[in-house]
Amino acid sequence: MSSYTKSAVKGATIVLIISLIAAFFGYLVRFILARNLTVEEYGLFYSVFAFLGLFGMFRTFGFDKALIKLIPEFKHHKKYTEIKSSIIYASIIQLITNSIIILGVYLFSNYLSINFFHDPQASTVLRLMAIALFLDSFVQIIKFALQGFKKMNYFAGIDLIRMLLILGVIIVGLKLNYGILSPVAAHILTPIILTIIFSYILIKKVFPQFLKSDFIMDTKLMKDISKYGVFIMATTIGGVVLGYTDTLILTYFSGLTSVALYNVALPTAKLFLYFPRAFAGILLPLTSELWIQNEKTLIKVGIESLYKY
Repeated sequence: MSSYTKSAVKGATIVLIISLIAAFFGYLVRFILARNLTVEEYGLFYSVFAFLGLFGMFRTFGFDKALIKLIPEFKHHKKYTEIKSSIIYASIIQLITNSIIILGVYLFSNYLSINFFHDPQASTVLRLMAIALFLDSFVQIIKFALQGFKKMNYFAGIDLIRMLLILGVIIVGLKLNYGILSPVAAHILTPIILTIIFSYILIKKVFPQFLKSDFIMDTKLMKDISKYGVFIMATTIGGVVLGYTDTLILTYFSGLTSVALYNVALPTAKLFLYFPRAFAGILLPLTSELWIQNEKTLIKVGIESLYKY
């Protein structure tokens, strides 16, 4: 029990510290954008971000987050082929669903820019940010795979490096007078760099068996991932509704100025969420490992202690 407690506390501490540092740079990004963009441009960027985020529930069908649970189980039984196949399955689903979303955004971007965002600039921002979120979806697969392997330093480090890259590109873009296209360019370039860096870390350092293992088309494996993914998707829908509909309602009924003011205040209101997220980051892969070892008593004691604290 003590070793698992030590692992959980250590992992949560790493995630919390790195997440808070990343949050600081996130604040800095918003501060710089607020100082250099007009109120309407600031509101437009985060309104488009929220609009595309609404489709997050359909991007993966829970396949990506299912890796957090399945990887510890497969690793315990040394089923490296199943780990590799699960990662590839999740990537294929991402490729298909995101391609459909991008196509829809491109077809309706002009209509949405006039009738929903009430700003002609929204069409260009929508199309480019759709590409950005498409690229970032593959970063999420790598991130959740690292979480499944309980490599919490890499898992949390992705968000820290993400914010540093976004901050750097935005500063350069604003110096070159690209305006609202500065954060857009930052969100396109950043996932490309992150994918290169962390895919190398995942394949070479964390999961060196990746290249040696086969990829299999296993109906049972697909069914297992899909079965768990359905429940993940249900929680994702709840998170998306709570996380994005407020901004979208403000966009349609109150305009981009209200969106800008709201999104200046929102990060501060969410500060306390970093603490439970730090524990949640380590909790899922750890409980999955304990469950497969039939250590249900340890899970019970651990959850009770966590709620108490």
